[in-house]
Amino acid sequence: MKQKIKTIRDLIEYNANRSPDKIFLFFKEEKLSYKDFNIKINKIANGLLKLNVKKNDKICLLLPNMTEFLLSWFAINKIGAIMVPINIALKEKEVSYILNHSDANLIITTDKFLQTILNLKKETKINTIINIGKESFSNVLNYWEIFKDEDEDLKWCKLLEDDHVVYPYTSGTTGTPKGVMLTNRTYILTGKSYAETIGATQDDKIMTPNPLFHINAQCYSTMGSLSANASLVLLERFSASNIWKDVQKYKPTKMVLVLASASILYNRYKDGEDIRTSVEKIIAGGAPKNHYRDFEKKFSVKLQTIYSLTESPLGIMSPKDGISKDGGIGYPMKPPKGYGENIIKIVDEKNEEKLPNEIGEIIIKNQAVMDGYYKDPKATKAVLKNGFLYTGDRGYKDEEGYFFFVGRGKDILRKKGENISAIEVESVINSHPKVKESAVVGIPSDYGDDEIKAFVVVKENETISDEEIINWCLETLADFKVPRVIEYIDELPKNAMGRIMKSKLIEKDLKTSHLK
Repeated sequence: MKQKIKTIRDLIEYNANRSPDKIFLFFKEEKLSYKDFNIKINKIANGLLKLNVKKNDKICLLLPNMTEFLLSWFAINKIGAIMVPINIALKEKEVSYILNHSDANLIITTDKFLQTILNLKKETKINTIINIGKESFSNVLNYWEIFKDEDEDLKWCKLLEDDHVVYPYTSGTTGTPKGVMLTNRTYILTGKSYAETIGATQDDKIMTPNPLFHINAQCYSTMGSLSANASLVLLERFSASNIWKDVQKYKPTKMVLVLASASILYNRYKDGEDIRTSVEKIIAGGAPKNHYRDFEKKFSVKLQTIYSLTESPLGIMSPKDGISKDGGIGYPMKPPKGYGENIIKIVDEKNEEKLPNEIGEIIIKNQAVMDGYYKDPKATKAVLKNGFLYTGDRGYKDEEGYFFFVGRGKDILRKKGENISAIEVESVINSHPKVKESAVVGIPSDYGDDEIKAFVVVKENETISDEEIINWCLETLADFKVPRVIEYIDELPKNAMGRIMKSKLIEKDLKTSHLK
């Protein structure tokens, strides 16, 4: 990639000029060449300009995987505005928080979520709703109606690599979601590094079922494909039962999954015959521990593992030409030439670097790290220190410098590729009239992610069931945040300062109640 490509707009237009007829996107029965992809983006961008969208305006996307997600995202960035993706699993209250906190005044959504947005319109700054679907309301614009007659050429505007382009919201230890401020540089550097690390070329078809509202599908599958001038095969969602039909249909060469999906896939097919397809490589957060080689044999692929955060998508990956050490995550990804190093260390509480095989906190320093959390200088200061991002995650590296991930920070859990704030879940449980207090932790699951477990102290003379707690949580929390393992306890272990000692909870051998 030439050095002049410093923004997402540069990259899209560069590919449209050098490979106009090459198919960039496969989605369902739709195929879009690089040229047509760019033209559609320009038409949408021109329509947004007519709606008075300005540089640095925030535009929310509440969309499933679909062509319009990509077109909208890039149209927003091409005119210097900022895309705010919203997880489609979130409930109304959670969506409301992001709409308000992000200061967005325009949202693009579909029929499925339209009523939610209409319900929230009065309590947010949203003044323009664009709908991709058949539902029609007097105060809602139809996506294709407002964009179909727009000009195919887009006027020049000054964009810089330091400009903010995407604010994904991720859970933090304070319980409230954080808007992660990411720049053109973040996406260009990460996409280029990722493409080189997996060995992607213009001959590849890179397939993913990962959701586009997540940093994984944005920075790796999408930006990686653009950086390599490859083709992107986008699926609606992950389905272990249908994935091989999709592989047969599209003939991808590489597949990008999240850790849970890789584990689900392996567990579903591990007892059958080995599977051989067009897929040469699967890139995921990992596979079931102690089964990396079994995974590769089962699917006749090379497994490449990855570790990263929304705050630093340029993270750690296993090498393209070497073995993925079982249970490990790899070496620091290499930034493109001219963009410095990707320095990753394991440190202790005194900020001193740990020796090989000693567990400590993972800290990261590179030019793709976030600028900070939107409107939250206190949280930013807590994690960006001495030029490094302090992840809160635990890990170690061996004598060869190969990194291994041990676990998340104590109040951040991981499920279905999403960060979950234990404090957020606890606050919902604690608001139940029968609950005195609770503590939420992550416990190992069969799929590599955390299973969410709640220790609950019930108020005196009250009784409560698992179903009551779960249904209470489901009213305000996305399904993936809801604890499925509940344990009742007389009191929570606390230190002299009155803080709950979660390590003691995990160590205790208490009777557990499971929801069947």
